[in-house]
Amino acid sequence: MSEKRPPGDATPRTWFRARLEAQLRLALLGDTACMITLAQLMNQAQRAGLSGAEIDAARAGRSFEVRASILLAYARALKQGDPIEADRKRQRGARLGVTALAFERIAQATDRILRDAR
Repeated sequence: MSEKRPPGDATPRTWFRARLEAQLRLALLGDTACMITLAQLMNQAQRAGLSGAEIDAARAGRSFEVRASILLAYARALKQGDPIEADRKRQRGARLGVTALAFERIAQATDRILRDAR
């Protein structure tokens, strides 16, 4: 399988952020019954370069990239108000090289996404 690359003049960092943001939105809001919201989430994910399989995985709170998968699971634990599970995800992520700053940024993004969705 070929490695995905940033389109055009996007830097790898901004491209990765856009992909992770789209995955995070799908993981947190992808269970909506609102077809308009779901279509918007899927459009955003496609624009960020996610494949159909990646979109399906993100809606289930997973990613094919192990660190992103941990971050998505952490965000879902925060959404569910489960601090024990969130702490487990942080510990597992730390063992895999996910930084405390990454978890902090995901927590902030989770709050923002859920607040904006209300």
